[in-house]
Amino acid sequence: MTDELVKLVNEESNRYGSTKYSTWSVLEEQEFYNFLVICFHMNTEKRSSPKEYWSTRIICSFAARLMTRNRFIEILNSLHFVDNDTSDKSNRLYKVQPAIDLMNKAFGDEFTRVRKKGYNKTC
Repeated sequence: MTDELVKLVNEESNRYGSTKYSTWSVLEEQEFYNFLVICFHMNTEKRSSPKEYWSTRIICSFAARLMTRNRFIEILNSLHFVDNDTSDKSNRLYKVQPAIDLMNKAFGDEFTRVRKKGYNKTC
């Protein structure tokens, strides 16, 4: 995940979140990373209900230490990669196209860097 992608997600999620929630708090970079950590945690430690990740039992409170359940749901519901008002809706991928473009650029840059450095054939 590049800094550009995080900036894009923060900007667009803040834009959408502020229109959806009257009490929207600006999504900061660290809070977005905390959101991602909780998402990864949810995929590695399965529970019967999403609410259980915010259980008051000490052993289960990992997510609660990072953010409230309500804030997590707000961010989840507001996650955006593009401004809906200015996007090209003729492109079927318009909702994620900016993220795809940034990732393709990052992968291409990394490929070029590795290629210039040379492939280590001893691996």
